[in-house]
Amino acid sequence: MIEGKKGAGKTTLIDRLISETNRRICGYRTRILKTDAEGYRHVYMYPADKTDSTVPQEVGITRRKVISVNDQVFDDLGVKLLSDVNEDGVIVMDEIGYMETDSEHFCRKVIETFDGNIPVIAAIKVSEKEYRYLQLIKDHPKIYLLRLNEDNREEVYEEARRIMETWEDRGKSR
Repeated sequence: MIEGKKGAGKTTLIDRLISETNRRICGYRTRILKTDAEGYRHVYMYPADKTDSTVPQEVGITRRKVISVNDQVFDDLGVKLLSDVNEDGVIVMDEIGYMETDSEHFCRKVIETFDGNIPVIAAIKVSEKEYRYLQLIKDHPKIYLLRLNEDNREEVYEEARRIMETWEDRGKSR
């Protein structure tokens, strides 16, 4: 689990890590795919595996704060992307945040994903406000939390890479 503020490099680190694995990439990504003339940012969810043809779906709109959330996308597409995984895969969740806190099925699936045995690379946003859901994730017994900032990017990368090597070793013994 990579925790950091906006702009710390969470997504860049995830991209770097998954480019170095032979495991199948599963899970989801969220991105701002458009900003309209009034400055509203439209956030979309899509498969972490860029070869998947699933069309990105809008999960919400922000403008300094969350304006709207489409819980149905989290509960339908998000749950689907976290369910369609291979034993020899790695699950990407980029990013876990506060938009989805009212999406009951999705939040439950995220927790269940961490309960499983398939490796996960996830980003979680640092929030000034306390969210029970985010704290539950950070306190999960299978989470190894890496705190990323602009000054420790290479050290966190090296630590994450060492963790990933144990996944690769386990995959070879099957």
